[in-house]
Amino acid sequence: MSSPADVVDDGDHEQIVARVAAIDIGKQIGKVCTRVPHETKEGRRYTRVWDVPSTTGSINDLFGVLDGLQHRWLAPVPASGWGGLPASVTATTATSPDGRRVHIIHNWSWEPVRVAAPVDLADVLTRNPIRAGTDLALGAWDVRILFRPVREKA
Repeated sequence: MSSPADVVDDGDHEQIVARVAAIDIGKQIGKVCTRVPHETKEGRRYTRVWDVPSTTGSINDLFGVLDGLQHRWLAPVPASGWGGLPASVTATTATSPDGRRVHIIHNWSWEPVRVAAPVDLADVLTRNPIRAGTDLALGAWDVRILFRPVREKA
């Protein structure tokens, strides 16, 4: 599938992100780089760099290798109420200029999934309300952008 990997111990650098993965796919070769905590040296990381052919089969094989790692390394930790998500789903939240909470829900998989809304939301495109606990359907490689409606003050 790929060439042997170069493994490099990191020096004593400030650690901002514990685990990182990157893929640069060119016309003939894809370069893969991962940086993970060292297995035996506490507080240290190591970098692994290797090449893969830029063929559909090799790239699909690579995604199979990184599949489980993607969700542990690249997905944000749920901190916005979106707990219990399937491994292929990420939830990102932000605050809009008008003060509303915006929720961006991604399904990073070919398999459709369903996730439960943690709070009352509304769809940005349709403005349809989504009650807390309602299952949201996400298709393959789907994204939903939702917002928390502003409650009228009594």
